[in-house]
Amino acid sequence: MNIIHERDTTTIRQTVKFNAPPEAVYEVLMDSQKHESLSGEKANISREIGGAFNAWGEHISGFNLVLQPGRRIVQAWRCAPKARITSGGGIHPENCRLIW
Repeated sequence: MNIIHERDTTTIRQTVKFNAPPEAVYEVLMDSQKHESLSGEKANISREIGGAFNAWGEHISGFNLVLQPGRRIVQAWRCAPKARITSGGGIHPENCRLIW
């Protein structure tokens, strides 16, 4: 018996503009305690490429692919329990937009 599973893939693009310097936005996203203060949920975030993270309690987990402090975060992550998503984002210094 052959089973073929087709995945329904969707691309979601979102842009958010913050009234804050890009370094501050990067820190809120990459610092465990600051991220917790933003979300109100437990976060454990590695600041190393290849390092693991979880956020929003255990709802989101993954690892860091690219980290450019104050500029760019690219992560592979999933929402518990099954979804797999690769998320790439840039923090643009000229107007502090976060693009996912």
